[in-house]
Amino acid sequence: MPFTVHNEAEGLWVTLTGFAVPYEFQEVALATATHPDRARHRYHLLDFTDIDHDALFALTEAIGVSHAAKSREIFGDRENPKFTGLISPHEKMQTVFQVFIDSDPRPPGHVIQRFTTVKQARTWIRERLAGDGSENAG
Repeated sequence: MPFTVHNEAEGLWVTLTGFAVPYEFQEVALATATHPDRARHRYHLLDFTDIDHDALFALTEAIGVSHAAKSREIFGDRENPKFTGLISPHEKMQTVFQVFIDSDPRPPGHVIQRFTTVKQARTWIRERLAGDGSENAG
């Protein structure tokens, strides 16, 4: 699954495209967790809007649970990013997102939310950062 990491003022916006297999989600998590500017990242937005429809068919709730456990190992107890937005207009991906969120993939105090559009996620990030005593997101 091709993905592009966009470094923004206070976080990362990651766009994912093409066919996705479960181990590739771990590759994306590793890329964001080891990003050279990670210490200043207050948010990550992960946009799954353009992943292949055949890949959506293959995704299951078990994959969401499994990736949550791997994500917890990768990110550990680090404070940043404090906010994560998961984006997809597809109902199946929304279900996988919810299972991932419910499986407690991040340390206490971290907030993960799912969205159907990038615009909704950007609005949420701006509100979170403003409420957290910070500037608006890029």
